Amino acid sequence: MFNVREEWRKIDRILRVASRPRLRDFDRMALVTAGGVLVMGVLGVVISFVLSIK
Repeated sequence: MFNVREEWRKIDRILRVASRPRLRDFDRMALVTAGGVLVMGVLGVVISFVLSIK
């Protein structure tokens, strides 16, 4: 059964241990995410182009 008090303790512990990322770390995550979106977009366009040739 779902124990609300126990789950709240787990969440509270995680929030106390967690810290905000530094600006350098945030920039790196944003750059990697943008790169992944770009790669997926290019891959989608290439696949769409290849399938439309037939």
